Amino acid sequence: MVEKTIDKNGSVLFDYLKPEKYRLKVIYDKNGNGKWDTGSYQDKVQPERVLYYNEVVKVRSNWEAEYSWDLKPDITFVKKIRDLEEEEKQRKEAEEKAKKEKDKGESPQQMQNLMQGGGGTGIMR
Repeated sequence: MVEKTIDKNGSVLFDYLKPEKYRLKVIYDKNGNGKWDTGSYQDKVQPERVLYYNEVVKVRSNWEAEYSWDLKPDITFVKKIRDLEEEEKQRKEAEEKAKKEKDKGESPQQMQNLMQGGGGTGIMR
């Protein structure tokens, strides 16, 4: 986990990250204590607002990448972090599985067609 704390508008730079997949999260730390506070129902205090980047960021070795992210709080935000690379992999696996099932489904049908009308006497020995 890599953390940066900022208190003004501008860019945040993460140098020398290990080549992995990362999820980005922003915590609006209202009280400045450096951690997320849950709030309190009894004291009528809301939890500190959290915002997520809805896409997994893949960091590659010896690459630079720049992501723009508007950090204005959005009350309509829905957390749905997507790993596009993983989704593509799953889609391809599903296509391959469907193709294999289709191929399997055709062979018994072809055998039946051969036995029923493929010439010969139709007697099996």
